[in-house]
Amino acid sequence: MHFRNFHYSFGSLIACLADGEVFTQPETRAKFESLFRPYDRDLTFQYFKSFKRVRINFSNPLSAADARIQLDKTEFLGKELKLYFAQVKNAFLGLSLVGGIKAFLVLSPINPP
Repeated sequence: MHFRNFHYSFGSLIACLADGEVFTQPETRAKFESLFRPYDRDLTFQYFKSFKRVRINFSNPLSAADARIQLDKTEFLGKELKLYFAQVKNAFLGLSLVGGIKAFLVLSPINPP
């Protein structure tokens, strides 16, 4: 797969959480979200309980980068918080044909010569 086929949007972070309280306790969830509010007021959070991951969507990629620099590997509820940039594949590029590449089906002859 070529990198030119991907459009990277660094406006989102993925938070890896070792503790599951964020997914069950509203107070803990509010405390977690308050970590990111100083970086962007228009945040959205997507919680993936089975993966123990949270996707944090920022309105500005610079805010996402700043939050990652400041909060990556910090302590939250006694555990290390790990943050990664989310990569988004552009749906329109996935439907376009790659120019200059031809595919041929190579078959062996049915009867030997």
